[in-house]
Amino acid sequence: MTRSLLVAAAALAAACLVPFWVYGADPDARRTAHFLDHRPPHPPARVVSLAPVTTEIAFALGAGDRVVAVTRFCDRPAAAKALPKVGGYVDVNLEALLAQKPDLVLAMPSSGQRDVLEQLTARGIPVFVGFADRLRETRDLIAGVGRALGVPKAGQRAVADFDQALAKLSRPPVPDAPRVLVAVATRPLVVAGRDAFAAEAVALIGARLALSVDAPWPVLSLEAVASLDVDVVVAAEGPAAGEALRAMFAPLGKSAPAVRAPDAPILMRPGVSLPADVAILRRLVFAP
Repeated sequence: MTRSLLVAAAALAAACLVPFWVYGADPDARRTAHFLDHRPPHPPARVVSLAPVTTEIAFALGAGDRVVAVTRFCDRPAAAKALPKVGGYVDVNLEALLAQKPDLVLAMPSSGQRDVLEQLTARGIPVFVGFADRLRETRDLIAGVGRALGVPKAGQRAVADFDQALAKLSRPPVPDAPRVLVAVATRPLVVAGRDAFAAEAVALIGARLALSVDAPWPVLSLEAVASLDVDVVVAAEGPAAGEALRAMFAPLGKSAPAVRAPDAPILMRPGVSLPADVAILRRLVFAP
């Protein structure tokens, strides 16, 4: 199977992978939410968020009125869609960002944001970064954003709510539990590996991950899927992705896994809304 796997970074992971420059050259540095350099001297009043996850968290913590600009991918909650846009994950417009006069920038760093974040810190603008490849990192990110925004108790409450919601969805594994792949992209086929939060979600609901690769977001060939004895593939992007996967797996005939798709994308934003996505995952995986 290893010859048919090509481990690569998926587009989703671009917002979660930690480039070396965030910590310097120390490969053992912990992935915890932190300020890159400067800390705001007072609770920030003008916040720019460079990731949908941090945007959603800021609003959930009651600080949405202080968010002045976001990326074009920040579409939740609805109020975020009306805010000025400063680009995307890897094409942040520094001039547009600076025009908002931020006193805090929230980011989930990718190599594509390196130059922008370095220029912001060089200008003395506080930049707070966090990560969310694993559930523990998501908890840390939610609490960290609360601290960065000056609302630590709101962050702590949100983490408690997050944990309580996931606990209600947790089920012990059973010997004949479905073997599952979570597909987050179809061209190429990118799935959740064992080091991804989506894989943790599969285990949490009592199912089994069909893939033993440690990389968070490996790319699979059709031959690799055929070798894995998969029961269910969840098309996390939604109905169109589900149709694409059914067409992709058609050559496998009767051995093709069942493909199930949610009505809207799930498991794409590992933040405060993740428990709702896990509930949908459980329903799809254990559907009759």
